[in-house]
Amino acid sequence: KAPKDVECSTFHSFCLKVLKQANPRIKVDNKGEKLKKIVTSLIGDADENTHDVLRQAISLAKAYLAHTREAIEAMMAEHEIESHRLDFVELVIQALDICAVQCQVVDFDDMIWFISKFNMDMPVYAFVMIDEAQDSNPGRIDVLRRLLSPDTRMVAVGDENQAIFQFCGSCVDSMERIAEMMNAARFPLTVSYR
Repeated sequence: KAPKDVECSTFHSFCLKVLKQANPRIKVDNKGEKLKKIVTSLIGDADENTHDVLRQAISLAKAYLAHTREAIEAMMAEHEIESHRLDFVELVIQALDICAVQCQVVDFDDMIWFISKFNMDMPVYAFVMIDEAQDSNPGRIDVLRRLLSPDTRMVAVGDENQAIFQFCGSCVDSMERIAEMMNAARFPLTVSYR
């Protein structure tokens, strides 16, 4: 158990706390209903695969902080998301806009995305530690950046060989991005006791 003056949380729970401090009436959508309704409003009774692919693309766009046609197309290419709909990227953009308007309800992806989308103020800490840093995505890295001051000391622990969340937007170079952001010294662990 952490001491009382040490705050421990996941990125999502921390961001949800920040969102609730800004708006205590926020509701959490634990079942993905918000996004399902938005996708249905955009594409109606299209086949279930199209619904799934569009929801995946929207989720990734939030993780990547992608909001332009070019960024969404690059993200889709990287994740080999294909759609036969010519307006697919436009549908992702429209869905992101609707998600932002419906900000009284947050889903799992919104918890981190809203921090960047709405340029929210975050508390700044003297010391920050992040575990499993190899699975960070642009949204998480942006939240991390917001927690730091020029005097903040940070420890980011991760193993690039254990990155497993690329399917949901983690960057293959997240450790490098974090190191560059902090102008960090690296201390590789050369012995494992696993």
